Amino acid sequence: MARWMQRNRGLDVYMQISDDEKFVLRPDLSFKQVREYALDNILDFIALGFEEGKTHIIWDTEVASWLYPLSLKLAKRVKISELKRLTKIDDSWNIGIAYYSAVIQSVPALMMEMELNEPYRAIIPMAVDQDPLARVAVLLAEKIGVSKPSMIHSKFILGLNGEPKMGTKDPSSAIFLSDDPNVVKEKLERSACGPPERCPSLSYLRVFEPDDDVFFNLWELCLKDPEEGCKACKNKAKGILVPFIEEHQLRKREFRDKVEDYLMGEPPISK
Repeated sequence: MARWMQRNRGLDVYMQISDDEKFVLRPDLSFKQVREYALDNILDFIALGFEEGKTHIIWDTEVASWLYPLSLKLAKRVKISELKRLTKIDDSWNIGIAYYSAVIQSVPALMMEMELNEPYRAIIPMAVDQDPLARVAVLLAEKIGVSKPSMIHSKFILGLNGEPKMGTKDPSSAIFLSDDPNVVKEKLERSACGPPERCPSLSYLRVFEPDDDVFFNLWELCLKDPEEGCKACKNKAKGILVPFIEEHQLRKREFRDKVEDYLMGEPPISK
């Protein structure tokens, strides 16, 4: 979605890489590990084809020198009671999670109008389960008198085992950009089958198949004959996803030395 908007509407894309959030959420991970994950995430984004010059990566711990001062401007405007009302955070969560959820993640959506005093409105593509956290940015926009961010909710891709959504907690439930191509084939081959709404391979094709006619023909086949339709979807998905993963991993290695070119090293500044 973000790449489509950049290519077709000429929009700048601001990507927040929240290694700070992962660190405070995951007691099993060291600071070094979350930084390594962050770099890997950045390389994935760049390799997906986002444009240099119109893609601005906000790597939280890397740009803390300007991100933290901006977050303080928001922190003084939101109450703990408001944060609890909008999110699932309660007294059992640590302070780091509360601060990130309250203000750090709201900075990218509000910073342009905050700092430049010019009309800007952020569009935030997100999975629907992230909506409560984005509502904090809406609340803060009202309080500081800037434009409220708009949100576009995306549907979940089904988990490969038949779960309502794929996820990182169970690696067998999803295909990852880092998966070996042979692993991708194996995951798709053993994925669950069923009618259209319960066919994971068809769910992936909704994202990766560019031809609507092909997709809806497969959808109808799954409806009429779930077993045969599922087999056709798996074959089609393998034909699309395996080459995609192979090419992506090659591009990722090529971009390793270009990360600095995409980092947003300083805050928005009026010219």
